[in-house]
Amino acid sequence: MNPLWGHFVGIFILLMMAVFIGIWIWAWHGSHQPVFSRMAQLPMLDDPGGEDPGRGGPGRERPGAGLDSANAEGRP
Repeated sequence: MNPLWGHFVGIFILLMMAVFIGIWIWAWHGSHQPVFSRMAQLPMLDDPGGEDPGRGGPGRERPGAGLDSANAEGRP
C-alpha cells in the first residue's frame, strides 16, 4: 500500500471535520433562531395550512361516508 494513502485519508478526515463544524456554526448562528423557532412550532399547529388527504375535503368523499352505522363494514 502506498504510504501517501494515509496522508490522503487524514486530509480527507480533517476536511470533513471542518465541513461539519462549519455547518454546525452556521446552524447555531443567531440570525437563524427566529426561523428555527417557527419551524419548531409547526407540529403543534392544528391546521398547518395544507389539506390532509385522509380527512376528505370539498368535493371529495371519504370512504364509508354514506354508510349507516348498521352497515359500517360495507356489507350489502
